[in-house]
Amino acid sequence: YCWSSPVDIYTKDGKSYIIQCDSGGYMYLIEGQTGQILDKLPLEGNVEGSPAVYDDMIVVGTRGQKIWGIRVK
Repeated sequence: YCWSSPVDIYTKDGKSYIIQCDSGGYMYLIEGQTGQILDKLPLEGNVEGSPAVYDDMIVVGTRGQKIWGIRVK
C-alpha cells in the first residue's frame, strides 16, 4: 500500500508519467495514459513522504534513513 501521494511528470512533448512510492520500499514509474507499470526500483526502506521532482531529478527519503536522487531519462 501507499502512504505517499503520486507525482506526475511530463516530457517536453507532453507525454505523462506517474511516480508512486509504496510502504514496501519501491518506486514505480507508471505510464500516465494507460496506467501500465514501466519500471520498479527498490529503495531499501518504507516510503512515507511524497517524492519531489525538479527538472529531470526525483528525490525521495525512506524510513531506512536514505535520501535517493533518481535521474529520469
